[in-house]
Amino acid sequence: MKTKILLLSLLCTGNLMAQTPATKPAHGKTGIDLSLWHNISTQRNDSTGSTMLNLGITSKVHNLYGVGVNVLGGVTTNDVCGVQIGGLFNVTGNRMQGVQIGGLTNVNGDGMYGVSMAGLVSITGDKTRGVLASGLVGITGDKMQGVMLSGLLNVSGENNQGIQVAGIANVSGGSMQGIQIGGLTNVTGGPVNGLQLSGLLNVAGGSVSGLQLGGLLNVAGENLNGVQAGAMNVAVHARGLQIGLFNYYQKSMDGLQLGLINASPRTRIQTLTMLGTGNLFQVGARFQNPHSYTIVGIGTYNPDYGSKLSTSFIYRMGLTLPICQRWSLSGDLGYQHTQTMANRHHGYPSSLYALQTRINVEHQFTDRLGAFLTGGYGWDRQYGHCSPIGHDFFFEAGISIDCGRLFKSSTKVD
Repeated sequence: MKTKILLLSLLCTGNLMAQTPATKPAHGKTGIDLSLWHNISTQRNDSTGSTMLNLGITSKVHNLYGVGVNVLGGVTTNDVCGVQIGGLFNVTGNRMQGVQIGGLTNVNGDGMYGVSMAGLVSITGDKTRGVLASGLVGITGDKMQGVMLSGLLNVSGENNQGIQVAGIANVSGGSMQGIQIGGLTNVTGGPVNGLQLSGLLNVAGGSVSGLQLGGLLNVAGENLNGVQAGAMNVAVHARGLQIGLFNYYQKSMDGLQLGLINASPRTRIQTLTMLGTGNLFQVGARFQNPHSYTIVGIGTYNPDYGSKLSTSFIYRMGLTLPICQRWSLSGDLGYQHTQTMANRHHGYPSSLYALQTRINVEHQFTDRLGAFLTGGYGWDRQYGHCSPIGHDFFFEAGISIDCGRLFKSSTKVD
């Protein structure tokens, strides 16, 4: 696999070099530089010429058009076009075209076109096209086009196109078109077109067109056109899909939120207290949006499976429809986990779950206080078994108290 990647990289390098105007050798001597030290060499006064072959312990040449190999490292004050290999370091003052391999570090003052690989750090001042690989940190200025690979961190400036892969983080000051894969985080100051994948955090300062997959948090600083999937997802204007435990949009949503809590500045939090034939007593919190809601709650449940008392956790997601002044109709699907006090030695389950459907009618007495009636049907199942162990209709009644908006917005909500 590594051999294929290297061959593809060299082929990409050839194409990039073919598309890039070749730097013409400066007038002056052209030949071989043999060097023990930059002051002990066959071309120690080289300040205008070009070197075709450089061999030494450490070297300093003006231009290198060919091959340079140094035990410690080589310094080229102007351009490199060819192959530069240093046991510890390689330094190019201006543009590097070709292949650059350094045991510890590679530094290029301006453009890098080709492949640059370093054991620890790779630095290119501007205009990277090709592959920049380093054991720890890769740094490039504006206009990165190609692949950046590092063990810990990649840092780049404006106008990035291609692939960034880092063990810990990728940081881009401007726009990113392509793929960012970070072990912990990806941060982009501007818009993202493509994919951000990280173990914890993805942040885009501008719009996101594509996909954000983060273990903890995804943030689109402006528009989201695509998909966010993570524990928490945040966007300003969202068009697409948010999947997570907590989903939030600041101004507008044209799409779907799938989560434990779906919120916006218009989301109101309401407390629910109810009695019923399924759950004897329940308390919960409802996160009410204009046309949808989610409910989380706890209750006491008596399934009559060898237990006099049990506790349950409830999660419901539904849609609501106003039918007339102060009256509304809603329906939802729910999941309920129940932990019973049953004796397993007598064949009763100690835990089970239920899938439930409900139809709810609610009346608001005031802006804060309401009452509701619920009719539903549930299927009780034991974990690890597909067929229901019980199913029945249930009825509930309760009151709701509105506690106000979940978030306060200083701007007008669309």
